Amino acid sequence: MAQAQFGGFVPLVFPPMGMDPFTFQWVTWRRETDRKLGISINFDEQNNLIQVASISESSLAGEKNRSIQAMPEVCSQDLRPGDIIEVVNQRTDLEEIQRELRSALNIHMKVVRKSGLSVATAESNRPAVQTAAKEPNPVSVPRQFNVAREAPPRARGPDWKVFQVFEGYDGLEPQGGYLSLSCSEFVEVRIGSEAPADDGNQFEGSNYVYGNRIQDRDQEGWFPECILQSVGE
Repeated sequence: MAQAQFGGFVPLVFPPMGMDPFTFQWVTWRRETDRKLGISINFDEQNNLIQVASISESSLAGEKNRSIQAMPEVCSQDLRPGDIIEVVNQRTDLEEIQRELRSALNIHMKVVRKSGLSVATAESNRPAVQTAAKEPNPVSVPRQFNVAREAPPRARGPDWKVFQVFEGYDGLEPQGGYLSLSCSEFVEVRIGSEAPADDGNQFEGSNYVYGNRIQDRDQEGWFPECILQSVGE
């Protein structure tokens, strides 16, 4: 089996056959193409498999992971060593995935995790560091705007656009990383994040977009574009 290096090399350890995978979406973005993502990966060209080897804590990926880990409802969807990267920005070819990870401003990964899949490193032999348990942040109920009396909220910047939800969405999909939404609440969508529905998604004919609730920007994820309507700005 020929192996090549991209950002670091660590041996792959394969799981037993027949293990059910956990699939989720992992998304981040950068304003400059020269800012490093901070993910070291291995790839097996023969099997077309890419595996996360390590993640730099001080990098863009490390920052994104910490924001995910702080949210109890999605904390299991942080990127970890041993995770398999199946798709990046709709690319599945190894060379194209490498190029996207190096220079794309928007990074949208489809990730598969198998509990028996690990990366063989000396790090795994280190004793676990005990940390104080944190109280989970209560999930806030978004405030509903009275459109007739209040102006719609404004987006945080030029890379975002505000929409209103006209059909509720429960966020229950075969993969993780989706955000449930209530009818009439406002959301903020990352411009350029549109991606086709994955197999088995509720809204197969719609693109999905990445965004967050206006009233709590820490609550973020994917949701179908077809349930949104534009609002005046």
